[in-house]
Amino acid sequence: MISRIITGVFLAAIIALLLLFGSTSVFSVFLYLVIFICSVEWSNLNSTKYFGLIFNVFYITIATIFLLFISYNHNNLYITKNLAQTFINFFINLTPIWALIFIRTLLIKNKFTKAYLYFSGFFIFINFSVAILDIKFNLTNQSSLEYINFLKYPWLNTYKSGIILLSVIFLTALNDSGAYFIGKLFGKNKLAPNISPNKTIEGLIGGIVTSIIFSIFLYYYLFNINISIVNWILIILTLMIFANLGDLVESKLKRVANIKDSGNILPGHGGMLDRLDSHLVVIPTFWFFMLNMTF
Repeated sequence: MISRIITGVFLAAIIALLLLFGSTSVFSVFLYLVIFICSVEWSNLNSTKYFGLIFNVFYITIATIFLLFISYNHNNLYITKNLAQTFINFFINLTPIWALIFIRTLLIKNKFTKAYLYFSGFFIFINFSVAILDIKFNLTNQSSLEYINFLKYPWLNTYKSGIILLSVIFLTALNDSGAYFIGKLFGKNKLAPNISPNKTIEGLIGGIVTSIIFSIFLYYYLFNINISIVNWILIILTLMIFANLGDLVESKLKRVANIKDSGNILPGHGGMLDRLDSHLVVIPTFWFFMLNMTF
């Protein structure tokens, strides 16, 4: 438990510093390292031979081509901006595929096919990367300005993208913590005993309620959001349901693979996938709502 707390505090501090003060290059390198570790763990978790290698070659190739294009067209911002927006919107608009992945994964009883694991892995990591980069650097230059026009405290606007990401990350962490502690105290009814025996319905509800309470605080005391409080709560409710499904999906993958953790890089937490299973779906889904919903 102590190692878990120390690791969690250390990670939270590093992520907060990078999101609020990290330069473009430093943050991008950090994100890539996280994705690299996740892809390697995905390979080991699912015995998808060469997945990590193939994915990272693809990732680096796309990033290099994109950077070369931007350098070549640095005088034509209109073309560069349009390309970035088209590329990002395409992948963010694929976010509903998460629902199909969840259904497919939870229904499978035996081993997963290699084709399914490769497709799922590519979609998960690219969708996550694109959403984070768009929020952090406002590449499409629309949603964070349209729905979260500015923070209630103008002096924080410099850190707006970092604060948005930290808020979503903290909402997800509160869901996990609330589910854990409330489940321990009051949990009696198992949520999915064949997949994750320790999860309870009481814990699920407790985690979601905890996140919704914090989201109400964000709505009234930090963000200026151009949507009603009811719609905001509905968005958070959807995000936290997806967060719990993401957790269950990873548990299902580990159960089929007959392993306890996806890795051991994070003391007390296991692997990077163990720590990010909920965030991998919540962040892209949050940004999908911001890009596409009309309230």
